[in-house]
Amino acid sequence: MREHSRRPQYHYSGSVLLRGPRVRQSLCRGARVHGRSAVPPSSLHVQESRGAGISRCTLRARRAGDALPAQLLVDRLFSGGAKLGAETPVCVRSKSFEGTAPSRRSLAKRRDGLCETQCMTGMVPQLPLRLTGPGGSIRTPWSWFAEAPPKDGERHWKDGRSALELARAWCRSSQPQPPAEFLEALGNHPDTAGFTAWDAVAELVTPLPLPGEGRNHDLAVVGVTGGIPTFVGVEAKAGEPFGDRTIRQYWMEKFGSKSNVPARIAALVDVVFGAKVPLTSTCEVPDGLGDRGYQLLTAAAGTMLEARRRHCRRAVLLVHEFRPSVPTAFLSDALELAQVDLDAFAALLLGKPSAAISSGTIVGPASRIGGAFAGVQLYVGKCVTSVD
Repeated sequence: MREHSRRPQYHYSGSVLLRGPRVRQSLCRGARVHGRSAVPPSSLHVQESRGAGISRCTLRARRAGDALPAQLLVDRLFSGGAKLGAETPVCVRSKSFEGTAPSRRSLAKRRDGLCETQCMTGMVPQLPLRLTGPGGSIRTPWSWFAEAPPKDGERHWKDGRSALELARAWCRSSQPQPPAEFLEALGNHPDTAGFTAWDAVAELVTPLPLPGEGRNHDLAVVGVTGGIPTFVGVEAKAGEPFGDRTIRQYWMEKFGSKSNVPARIAALVDVVFGAKVPLTSTCEVPDGLGDRGYQLLTAAAGTMLEARRRHCRRAVLLVHEFRPSVPTAFLSDALELAQVDLDAFAALLLGKPSAAISSGTIVGPASRIGGAFAGVQLYVGKCVTSVD
């Protein structure tokens, strides 16, 4: 009798459908693209076939130690949180052997130039949050300062200041994880409820239109909500205003000089509101916007730009406020002014006469005219942490 060859046993197997050139090479270096340790090529079986511009690649981990890195690579594609070179995720299916990884089916389709992922059955696997900074991995508040120091360094790394308190909030246990107040705020809106964080990057800089300083996210979080890739840009505050100048003040200060600030403000307004602003000396931005802090405009635009870059269809600008239970009179006035600024900006985004963003509140999506960012839904929210 002819002896049948024994079927190979794998600790993990995931099939990925991708559209684009050089898929094999991209998958082989995919772990480097995503910042993870590379999966040994000898432990992977990559099978590529072309038809109608679609390539199918199967990643199979033959060793138990390679199962999680292989699953992470497939899951990054599944979440739509990153792009491998010129390739765009079209469909991801993964299946576990020997119970190493949870089974699920998924469907990702192209729409408005972005990747939308929907869970068909099962649940998105729960993986440890990956928290990093420009310098490397973060596990404690002190490694946060070493790998992602604030813009002003030690001057802002003090008790009660937003930089240190944000690091403490995300590193309360041995494994970094989203704070309860962060998840509670997202859970209070049906479009962001059940958010699962995959990656978080401290002090991430997103380039803004035209030359100049980029948007500095205190923390950028990529995850998934109901199978839809979601980006959350965290702006940490401890009584600081949203910039030292309003949008109109900044425009008038720089108009007529060699600075490109007016043109940049016009480009940011187009990103967030989908409105065209003429370059005149009167700063003809939408009514009420000129009196808002310039940082609110750059924060909203940077959140939408980073969401589109990471193929996320939902973008959340979340203000994480740190305050004592009994603030001083000076701090109370500063917090009130910042709250008025945030509420008025949210009202402009929603196209409503007024808005109130209290602690644990998410509002949106924003009402936009259209434009290149019509496929990205913008939300604004706030959570508060007591620092007593």
